[in-house]
Amino acid sequence: MAKAKIGETRLFYAPALSHLANFYQAQARYGDAEQFFKQSLAIYEKAHGPEHSHVAMTLNNLAVLHSNLRDNGRALDLIRRVVAIYRSRSLAVGRQDEA
Repeated sequence: MAKAKIGETRLFYAPALSHLANFYQAQARYGDAEQFFKQSLAIYEKAHGPEHSHVAMTLNNLAVLHSNLRDNGRALDLIRRVVAIYRSRSLAVGRQDEA
């Protein structure tokens, strides 16, 4: 698998993990999908920090997964984090515009 060649913590590996997770989610293989979403999330957080749009996108994907599992409490927690990231990013852009 590609993982052996490029390493599982490299930034360019994260999108492949997310795509694989989406593939598994479409097949209702939710455990596999969650594993790959979490690996992708860890890479994005390490590379970009917790407030990056790729982190938010991956958290949103995890929220959809938990919603599919009827784990609505966890899905809501994840969506709240996504909203907080986008609010923070929006405020940061507004502050830059004022400068």
